[in-house]
Amino acid sequence: MYQTTGTFNEGKGYAEKAIAKLTNLEELWLDGLPNATFGEVFRNLTTLKTLKISGEKVEPPWLFNEFCMIGVIGKNSLSNLINVKRLTISNCGLKEIHSDAFSSFTQRLELLDLSYNTELGIRNVTTSLNSLKSGLDELIIDNLVNTYSLSCDLKLTEEMAENLADLNLTKISIRLNKIKSINEKLLEAHK
Repeated sequence: MYQTTGTFNEGKGYAEKAIAKLTNLEELWLDGLPNATFGEVFRNLTTLKTLKISGEKVEPPWLFNEFCMIGVIGKNSLSNLINVKRLTISNCGLKEIHSDAFSSFTQRLELLDLSYNTELGIRNVTTSLNSLKSGLDELIIDNLVNTYSLSCDLKLTEEMAENLADLNLTKISIRLNKIKSINEKLLEAHK
């Protein structure tokens, strides 16, 4: 169901009637619909462990914003993804994540990839991850800032480090973010 919906389905949501019949589904790739919420159907997909929402494979590549333009992840947008262990939302025009967006995850996540959402920023991610009480193994937050902008370089602050420290990460990737300095607490937490 990848590169099939397009943003012209905004407000209609995902094809939940069709998805509900895929009861043995383990991995699903979807387009990212603007401000969409994953409905009750996703809660019942007990074998769904990997959900990938990405504009990476859209052809031609300049059309990615037609098929993956999420914009905002609200407080309840992800609340029915309780069985998902590997979540990718990359290159989808993500600009904001609600501070409690990950609170419904009761099992430890293996992977969270929010890369190539260049308007999102690292501070927004670290703040929202504070609501992920179950923990996280691998975090990929590459290229969350516009590397072509003339803005000052990014500093990973003590507050950001503290939000990440509680996750007990085993791996983190923060490439292509114009990082100028990293608070030592971030490195201490991951020795």
